[in-house]
Amino acid sequence: MSDHGLDLGPFWLCDNTFWPRFGIREQEGLDNSLRACSTAEHPLVMSLIVPTLPQAVAAAVEVARVNGLGRTDPKILHAAGNAWIHLRPAPVVAQVPKDVVAVRGPSTETHLRRDIEICEWLAARGCAVGAPADVLAPGPHEHAGVLVAFYKYYERGAIDDALAGSRLREIHEVLVGYERPLVDLATPIEEPRRLLGLLQAGRLLPAQQLHLLRSRLEAAARHITSWPMQPVHGDAHLGNVLRTTSGPLWTDWEDLCRAPLLWDLACLVASTQVYCVPTERLAAVLRGYGNPRLNVLEIKPFVHARVVGVSAWAATRASHDERSAKRLRDGLNWLRHHHL
Repeated sequence: MSDHGLDLGPFWLCDNTFWPRFGIREQEGLDNSLRACSTAEHPLVMSLIVPTLPQAVAAAVEVARVNGLGRTDPKILHAAGNAWIHLRPAPVVAQVPKDVVAVRGPSTETHLRRDIEICEWLAARGCAVGAPADVLAPGPHEHAGVLVAFYKYYERGAIDDALAGSRLREIHEVLVGYERPLVDLATPIEEPRRLLGLLQAGRLLPAQQLHLLRSRLEAAARHITSWPMQPVHGDAHLGNVLRTTSGPLWTDWEDLCRAPLLWDLACLVASTQVYCVPTERLAAVLRGYGNPRLNVLEIKPFVHARVVGVSAWAATRASHDERSAKRLRDGLNWLRHHHL
């Protein structure tokens, strides 16, 4: 048993970045599968585009101008599944869904709207989250098939993992009072199931690998569904903690859903196993959270489900991106050697 209350056990895993980049032009099989999902319920699937980085910047600047922000000097902060653009000199950052549109299709707007709504709700209750912009309407907006949302800009600060853990605990306590409807187990179970279906339809993974991922996910689901649920972050890894001069802020709430609290903690645990976040950082987060006594047998299925989800996302990019291919290989290898 470690000094932070977690028996690392033989399955100890590690990731700081979970969502791979994916170009729709590069994966015609998945593109066709996505188009097949178009229904009257989701009319935007054919109108949204996967913007290039210049298109993302141009859309952010134009939407900001139309909404009264005036002339801006855009600076790209990060560009992968989403592009994050500081619209200097205003204290505003634009989020432009980029490659994730190719995978999520029409639900991209739903995820973005959910992020804005929960961040406004949590910020109003004093929680440490990256708040939506208040100098213009946060959105989401649409311009020429490109979605744009606006958030506050924060000056960069020091890493404080213990405080990040403490603030996550506070957020979990506040989320008990969140009453808007959410899908049960959307991030732990339902989205990986959907992704595996798209990968199968696009013939992007060998049948043996698909079987491993699907069988492990279903085995984990039988355990996870037996736990009590509440609203959770859904993607609670340290890559989603913004370092600011006001301390750590939890961001990227697009995967908010109802799930056991253990899911968010399992996301943190998985980060130190397959995906290489140092165990010292995890120890600090858990210490700040209150040293939860994590039982290996209880958390193990959650970690398996997390690895399946990360692997499914990585598979959408693996044939054209070595980093994603390695993430997929590492996930599959871990699953082969660690059984439920």
